[in-house]
This record gives sequence, C-alpha cells and structure tokens, in this order.
Amino acid sequence: MPQDLAIVGFDNSELSRTLGITTIWNPIVGQAENAFLLLAPALLGGDMELQPLSFQLIERETT
Repeated sequence: MPQDLAIVGFDNSELSRTLGITTIWNPIVGQAENAFLLLAPALLGGDMELQPLSFQLIERETT
C-alpha cells in the first residue's frame, strides 16, 4: 500500500530538500580527506590518522 512506502535519499541534495525527501547527510569532504590520508603514506611516507566521519539522518516528509 502507498502509505507503507518510505523513500530515503543518500546525498542530501537540493532536490531532496525541495521535494521533502528524507535523506542521509554524508560528509563528502571528510571522505575525500580520508581517501587522501589513506594514499598519503605511499606518496609521502609515514602514517596519517583518519578523521572520524559522522553521518546524519535528515527526516522530511517521506518517512
């Protein structure tokens, strides 16, 4: 039944805000920084500490 359906996005885009879609906010910049930190030892030598990432559910009309 339609009332049993929930839609959840994954990127908190402008479209999800406009349409009222529940979404997951994920820290893209933090993910990119961690990707660099994973590659850095091979490029620069030495280990680098990854930063913890925090994901958040942003509830809107679709849940």
